[in-house]
Amino acid sequence: MKCRGNATCLLGSSLSAESTLFKNIVQHRTPVVLMLDNDMKTKTHAIARSLSFYDIDVWIASHEGFHDPGEMNFSDVERCVENAKLWSWNSFFAQKLNSLGSCSLRI
Repeated sequence: MKCRGNATCLLGSSLSAESTLFKNIVQHRTPVVLMLDNDMKTKTHAIARSLSFYDIDVWIASHEGFHDPGEMNFSDVERCVENAKLWSWNSFFAQKLNSLGSCSLRI
């Protein structure tokens, strides 16, 4: 881990509401910064959404230029965490719209 302080890895890029980690985050009202691989945007927003139901503040750190956080050094990670954006329903819906890409919508 190239993070200072309290950090953990997610196995399988998911965080179940039944997991001990999720329960501890909720119990202790721990703010969370998510930094998953760039190809895991949908899963990142799903985790953020799940935590938001418990009024947990979730920030999403973007690490453009790197495929995954494992390629980064301490200063790269710190910069991404400092620039993380607070997750909101607006960001969730924007991500959903972006994932549609060039699909046509029928009305």
